[in-house]
Amino acid sequence: MILNETLSAEEISIKTKMNITEVYEKLFLMELEGLIKKEGNKYKIRNEE
Repeated sequence: MILNETLSAEEISIKTKMNITEVYEKLFLMELEGLIKKEGNKYKIRNEE
């Protein structure tokens, strides 16, 4: 399940079958909204804690 994993944009693209450009666009917007955090070149859902 993607929600519990730290994944690269490429891994997200493969798992979701989305175009890499679309993945980067969505990741960027989600990061701006504080929904995800970037750890190196990977992304993770932010915990509400």
